Amino acid sequence: MDANSIAQLLVSNAELSQYFTVDEISIFSEYLNLHHADPNAILMAEGEPADCLMYLLDGNVRILADNTQISSIDIGGCFGESMFSDQGTRTASVQAVERSLVAAFTLEDYSAFIAQNSSLAVKFKNYFIAIKARHDDETHGLLYRDHKKYLALIAHNEMKKSLADFVKLHVDDIGRFPLVATGTTGMMLYK
Repeated sequence: MDANSIAQLLVSNAELSQYFTVDEISIFSEYLNLHHADPNAILMAEGEPADCLMYLLDGNVRILADNTQISSIDIGGCFGESMFSDQGTRTASVQAVERSLVAAFTLEDYSAFIAQNSSLAVKFKNYFIAIKARHDDETHGLLYRDHKKYLALIAHNEMKKSLADFVKLHVDDIGRFPLVATGTTGMMLYK
């Protein structure tokens, strides 16, 4: 697949065509490098330096945070746009689900792009910064990790008195944890 084929695929499948002309996408495509990924291959790892972004050209990839899938990428989708953020490191991993083809754009590619066409390179950079902000808004809260330990107290109707007696007996130990309870049980324990 050459730069023209990549450009055609991006024009027809990526949202780039909403913001860039076909000629601008063609110029950008000249800086992309193709990589094949086998099933289960990690394309980007959480915590590693954010030194490239990629477009999915074929196959299927998923976004993982703490080994939990939070999203998937469609053909033409961009990932790794944190390359232009202040974070410096990846906040999630990207894993191939099946054999996939991606087009990578590295910091070195951006350096060459800016040397040859600075105004267009900056336009793409600003676009990727906006995409990063949008993705952050879409995933807000999905990456939050609550490290507190909670205690859930649940009792059937005939056991509510026994549960209340248990709580009174162990109030100091139970008081160290935020409580989670069903409605009736929670009101009884609150009183």
